[in-house]
Amino acid sequence: LDARFINTVFTMTLMGAGVADQLEDGRVLSGVGGQYNFVAQGHALEGGRSILLLRSWREAGGEISSNIVWEYGHCTIPRHLRDIVVTEYGIADLRGKTDAAVIEALLNISDSRFQPGLIEQAQTAGKLPKDFRLDPRFADNTSERLQAIQARHPNLFPEYPLGCDFDEVERDLLRALNWLKSK
Repeated sequence: LDARFINTVFTMTLMGAGVADQLEDGRVLSGVGGQYNFVAQGHALEGGRSILLLRSWREAGGEISSNIVWEYGHCTIPRHLRDIVVTEYGIADLRGKTDAAVIEALLNISDSRFQPGLIEQAQTAGKLPKDFRLDPRFADNTSERLQAIQARHPNLFPEYPLGCDFDEVERDLLRALNWLKSK
């Protein structure tokens, strides 16, 4: 059986715990639904895998912050169920890895603006050696690099890869409204 259970989270800790329903201050954003069960099934079924998707960073009110963090006051998916995590920068296979290997894999798919601070936090906690150095292949995880790749290969990255019912004017309005919302 090659079952794949795909879900999204809005935050991931460097230890591999996922957050999908509640903020640290207790405000609930959504229900868990069957997410925990699907993740658990990804581990229980022979050949099964759980895949959690998230954007590595977010912008709100003009402030940019990482969605991959050292710690978070709540989790939806506990670290013992860590498996595959996907961001815009790549894929981290976490299943069966040591804490240090999980941290390194998640650093490799995090935004480079936040990597130094995350490394420092992991080192301070004794989870990464003091001489740890991020592989240079992952030190340029930036929006600018992704935009340059997209510009070189526009046909590979359509705005709506699964199609949409918006006409050109509506798509322009959506882009403008999203830009305004980010300010």
